[in-house]
Amino acid sequence: MRGKRVFIGPPAGSFSAQTMALIEATTGMKPNEDYEAIRLAWGAANQAFEDGKFDAFLRSGTIGSAAIDQLGSATPFRLIGIPDEVIGTEAWEKYLQTPGYAADVLPAGTYGNQANNDEDILASAFVMFTAVHKDMDEQTAYDLTKAMFENLDDAHSVSPGLTPLNLDNAFVSLAAPLHPGAVRFYEEAGVTIPPHLLPGS
Repeated sequence: MRGKRVFIGPPAGSFSAQTMALIEATTGMKPNEDYEAIRLAWGAANQAFEDGKFDAFLRSGTIGSAAIDQLGSATPFRLIGIPDEVIGTEAWEKYLQTPGYAADVLPAGTYGNQANNDEDILASAFVMFTAVHKDMDEQTAYDLTKAMFENLDDAHSVSPGLTPLNLDNAFVSLAAPLHPGAVRFYEEAGVTIPPHLLPGS
């Protein structure tokens, strides 16, 4: 991306800060020093990319998003994953310390309009959280947590973005302490809770 025009997100909101942090963590490049950072509204950005107005386009979306596949309706796009040599570096580990920042595999064949859709891509990922007020009664928080994890098949069928969720990765990128009701559910389910997520820690 060095010397290229790169769409980093809309003028307002947090997405552009996230993309600039991702680019710096994976390449060391800084906006408007090493590449030209372009900000546009989402709709205008989609059209501008299709029209060839910039070279790289960073955007979020659930796995299999039709909006992303549509970007390649005229000309196939190529997805650029996190390079193997970046994984484990100090810059990458620092990036992952930000709550909500993670990485996940985008399976081969996800997008029909993707030029390199014959390979798995390690992509940046953003973790969504369900938060409740600390004063919610314990039973309600327990019931909510239990309902989610006992009905994962339904959740996965409704939203592709929830497909990766399971008890083995429930704490990925989580920094806020768990509600006591949630703790009770996880303990009953035999899930080991990281000490820093226990209430009062």
